[in-house]
Amino acid sequence: MCRHKIIQRKRENKRRLASTMAKRSLSNLASFIRDIGSSCSAVRIIDDVLIAGSKNGKLNGWSTSTGELLWSVEIDGIIADFDFDNDTIYTTGPNKLFAFSTNTGEMLWSEELEGGGDFVRIIDEEIWVTSSVYDIEVFDFIEATTQRFSRNGKLLEKWTFDERPWFLGATQGGVLLGLGRPRCGGIRIQPGEMSKHFLLSSNQPVTSGADSAGRIHFGHSDGTVSTIDCKSLKILNTAHPSDSLTTTITNSENGWTSGHEDGTIYFDEIEFHVDGVIDSVANFAGNCWASFSKSSKTDFVIIDSAQNQTFLTHENRVRFVHSASKGLALGDESGKILFFEIEVVERRLVESNNSEVDEKKRGLLKDRLRQLRS
Repeated sequence: MCRHKIIQRKRENKRRLASTMAKRSLSNLASFIRDIGSSCSAVRIIDDVLIAGSKNGKLNGWSTSTGELLWSVEIDGIIADFDFDNDTIYTTGPNKLFAFSTNTGEMLWSEELEGGGDFVRIIDEEIWVTSSVYDIEVFDFIEATTQRFSRNGKLLEKWTFDERPWFLGATQGGVLLGLGRPRCGGIRIQPGEMSKHFLLSSNQPVTSGADSAGRIHFGHSDGTVSTIDCKSLKILNTAHPSDSLTTTITNSENGWTSGHEDGTIYFDEIEFHVDGVIDSVANFAGNCWASFSKSSKTDFVIIDSAQNQTFLTHENRVRFVHSASKGLALGDESGKILFFEIEVVERRLVESNNSEVDEKKRGLLKDRLRQLRS
């Protein structure tokens, strides 16, 4: 008897959450929404510019203050990654690294890569790029290369190894890479030196990563998160918030926040669970923002420091999210790019709550009138 009541209560709670989610749309909280034309492949906020790339090769920059389109460039093929500095944006595409002027949209130069372009970062006035070769016969990556270029496109150095990097982090004068199979672990690369392989807390492939303040957090396919010191390569912390693949990880005030394939969100050292795969996480104004999907359904949850959860709906899957002091940006599979400012989000959530309260009051009043009439 008691068991039946508990199960029934859980079901009622699920219905109540679903009803709340249906009333609130993620889009309604956005300061502005733009469209890049095809599925988003990368998004970042750099200084006062929201930059997003698409699978069809378009790369746009918008002002975070006004939403105005500042510049637009285009390549043949997917925008894999990009970095922006002063008036030049560097982007990786299929087998090439490109440099564009953001003032004129003119291509300044392009250089061949050793495989399909993956990550690109500006470090100490140089451009670091990773690329990888995929073998369709074995259905896996068989080789990867890291290249170091000058700002004018001159190749300075390159390193080749068997594993594809799934994360590139900046360290003083060089990079740290998180590797897939066969070796897993990581590689440190410094100019003029041979690459140095090192082990992590887990011997399983790295699937994601985040770097900050002299340390890097590596997420693994077995749910482990390894934190290392960039200088000494010493393992500072090992956590295992889930037994499921770490799909995404980002920095937070207390270290890091991770999302997992089984619906686990690890935030402020507390585990939260939702019904779906975690596609992206971001920390924004002390809150965790996470997108999750199941079948064709996509939802968002905002978790605050008091563990309160606000659920929101969205029409398309969101794999790319980035937060900065200016705001939070995300890109979805339809090509919609959304920008959020915390003041606007808080105000609209309050307005939405007040609207729901008013609606409940009107409902109660109608019920009372019906009772009086009967």
